This record gives sequence, structure tokens and C-alpha cells, in this order.
Amino acid sequence: MKLGDLKDFELPDLGDADKLADTHGMDDHRLLDSMNNPDGIGGSIILGDGEVLNGNHRIAEALRRMGKPEHPLFTPDREILVVP
Repeated sequence: MKLGDLKDFELPDLGDADKLADTHGMDDHRLLDSMNNPDGIGGSIILGDGEVLNGNHRIAEALRRMGKPEHPLFTPDREILVVP
């Protein structure tokens, strides 16, 4: 799935400050690796019916970076591994 396609999914509450700090502190390559290598740094991105069931902090951070010149890896066309 393309990163830009995830912008319309509903993200659950992002209230976990530790997870927010962890994902915000990741460099671009580490964040992408956590999304596309579920056996490595993070778990699989799992989607339900219009909502994110797992990986919401990582998706929120990737979407925050999308389109910013200082984060060239995060484009709307960037492929992200997603488990339906």
C-alpha cells in the first residue's frame, strides 16, 4: 500500500507519550524499516475496516513527515507493508 493511501484511515488515540517520543525520534530509515520489516524493529501494520489496528504511531509519524523536504523518503507514493 502507498503511504498517501493511509491518510484517510482513522488512527486510534495516540496518547502514549513514550511511543510518540520513540517514533518521533527515529531517523527516516529506521522508521521505514520499522514499517516494512515487521520481524525487525516493529510489528506489522494492520488495517481493519477504515481504521488502523496496529502501527498507528508509526503511520502518524510517517504521515507527519510526508511531503516535507527534510524527509525525502516519505512521499505519497512510498510503498508500506500492510497486512489487511
